[in-house]
Amino acid sequence: MNITVKGGILIGVLCALLTFVMGFTGWYKDPAMMAVFYAVILIQIGVLVWGLRKTAGEKAYVAQVGAGILMSVIGGVIIMASSMIFTTVAFPEYFEELRAVVLDILDERRSEVIAIPSAAPGDEFFFLEATTVVFDTRERIASPRELCAAIGRMTNGSIYYHFLEARRRTPAGNDDFTAWLREEEKRNGEYIRALESIDFYFHSLRDLKEELVSALAGVERA
Repeated sequence: MNITVKGGILIGVLCALLTFVMGFTGWYKDPAMMAVFYAVILIQIGVLVWGLRKTAGEKAYVAQVGAGILMSVIGGVIIMASSMIFTTVAFPEYFEELRAVVLDILDERRSEVIAIPSAAPGDEFFFLEATTVVFDTRERIASPRELCAAIGRMTNGSIYYHFLEARRRTPAGNDDFTAWLREEEKRNGEYIRALESIDFYFHSLRDLKEELVSALAGVERA
């Protein structure tokens, strides 16, 4: 195996290891430790310098540039693959947890200021467009009795998509769970009423998930 390939693999493996260290230690949720992740920059630079020095006597300048690019590409492929495993298998709630950390930081900052800054008329910030990215988890349920356990396994993002965002997406203005249950409305009446009893306006997504599980579990116990 030549130095270029070794260098690319080394970049990818070391960056992947750092990512999982950040995950298993919980540092990615600690504002004081998040900066550790920037060590990937040092890894990239260090391995590139090592690899290019090893091949300096064998290759011309243009070939050296190509070798550096190839090392980065090989490392990038490994990093992308490890990132998918990290966020979908090892830490499926990574983005939700990171979002919660950012909100906590914003709340803490807001509590430190005496007056909340405001924009002058004409300088307001407007959200012009939002895009929802949906991934199929391949999970299916065949009976309303399975709904409680399925919701318990969902991420907060899935709760938002199926219970809140769906009310603007579906023609009847129902959440996805209720829309599915209404396909056999007489048979699933108790489940529908349990979902309708939840006042979602005053709950965080985490609390809303707990309320949904509790309401549906109550139907099962009845």
